[in-house]
Amino acid sequence: RTETPEGINGNDINVSFYPNPVATELTIESDIMLSEIQLYDIMGKRLYTLDADGDATHTVEMGNYAPGTYFVRIISKDGNCTTKKVIKK
Repeated sequence: RTETPEGINGNDINVSFYPNPVATELTIESDIMLSEIQLYDIMGKRLYTLDADGDATHTVEMGNYAPGTYFVRIISKDGNCTTKKVIKK
């Protein structure tokens, strides 16, 4: 698991991403309600957006993406966000 405790605006947002590197499914867990999950490629192009609907655990299907580096941006219901690098194998 990779823990990411820091939020961009200074408020903590605890999010776990695993496995990393990922082959098919990336699990995202948080101790707070989430608003949105976004997946970006290395060039910053948004590939995927998920309305998290307030849930704290989500799965992102990564099997159809090419091996490489991606970024997952998590936005909480209260507007805090964090971005984490994920390696697709």
